[in-house]
Amino acid sequence: KTGIFLNEAKTNSIAVIASGFFHRQDGFYGLKTYLGQQGNFFGNVMYQGIIDNTNHNIVTGATLMYDKYDETVNGEKFERQFIVPGVFGEYTYNYLDKFTLVAGVKLDIPDQFTPQFNPRLHLKYAPGKGATIRVSAGRGFRIPNVYAENSFVFASSRHWMIEEKPTYEVAWNSGISYMQ
Repeated sequence: KTGIFLNEAKTNSIAVIASGFFHRQDGFYGLKTYLGQQGNFFGNVMYQGIIDNTNHNIVTGATLMYDKYDETVNGEKFERQFIVPGVFGEYTYNYLDKFTLVAGVKLDIPDQFTPQFNPRLHLKYAPGKGATIRVSAGRGFRIPNVYAENSFVFASSRHWMIEEKPTYEVAWNSGISYMQ
């Protein structure tokens, strides 16, 4: 992570965040084998600033996710890679530390699937001392990794039948909480 402030008040900034990993997983389940490798990179460039005063904040930016899988299942090789660039924007309104609203949108453009529009909304209200009410809702998507995420099935005598190329999964999430 690195960033710089763009003004003396330190209310506007630009940041770059990058991360990556390499993962290797070898599994031997009786006569069944799974040999897998995953390489991942995630990069994020963002601008953060205020609108008029510090009650109104914005964050905008662009992301890039790269995933590469090399897997061998019972001697059969599977290779795939995903490149997902995206753009996002987020607005935060804060009123006297009693009420906070965060509204955001992200547009991901996977190289192998249709573009994904992912909105989200978070509300937080503090009605009295020590009490907090939170409400949230949003949409997300992910690309599953069928073999690595279900390795427990290798230990059984079940026969796997994957009839089509895995696609992405979409989830709508919502929640409400009260804390005292």
